[in-house]
Amino acid sequence: MIALIGYLLLAPQAFSASLPGGTRLKLVAVSDSAGKRTWSPSGASLAQPPMPARLVKLTPGAAPHVRLLFAEVGTRKSVPPGVAFQVVGGPVRPAALVHKEGSSRAPKWLAYAIANHRGASAAVRIGVATGSWKTVGTVTPQGTAGLKRSGIGFLRMARPDAQRKNAVVVDVVLPVDPDSQDFRVQVLDRRGKALPFLSSETDQGSVLPTRIWFTGRYEVVGHVELQTRPYVWKTFKGVVFDK
Repeated sequence: MIALIGYLLLAPQAFSASLPGGTRLKLVAVSDSAGKRTWSPSGASLAQPPMPARLVKLTPGAAPHVRLLFAEVGTRKSVPPGVAFQVVGGPVRPAALVHKEGSSRAPKWLAYAIANHRGASAAVRIGVATGSWKTVGTVTPQGTAGLKRSGIGFLRMARPDAQRKNAVVVDVVLPVDPDSQDFRVQVLDRRGKALPFLSSETDQGSVLPTRIWFTGRYEVVGHVELQTRPYVWKTFKGVVFDK
């Protein structure tokens, strides 16, 4: 009886963790690829899935062995954390979305990623990055003189998008390790203000984007930066994938 009580007291914490800097991490749910059936990591059915209804249309649709993983991250900072998921033995996938919830003093972020797994359960690693960004590569367009580069090379080309009005597209080869690093590419105007991220494209079989779009005119571009920051990882065992 004592052992059973101890198990019940510990069970709610099985998929939660405290990380350095006061960051709180909780694996909250797993769902099918269409977001229609959702359950807790332990396998209990959830009446209310964590995904906002407006985002269900962004899911890949019904696909065997494809699952969506959801995690809640609480931080002491107003900027969104970087989040990545890995079904142990598979590739690391940066979170597809980080959605702000809660108050500005105690923000919570809902992150989700797509995973492939054919077994009934698996261990899931979640990486969270909340540290300061470090610029590791910079490229400055020099008009007809080409590109001035410093640090790590990552940019193949930056140009106005011929198909989208008021958009800049950059082609990249990212020399980053998603197993250990959160990363982002930023396009900054001549005043140092970042152009808003628009969308990205990733080649099939890869987890790193090869083409990224930003909102803005190419004429205002000052330089392009590659930035990284480290992940802190936590592994949750026995996550139910087949229900």
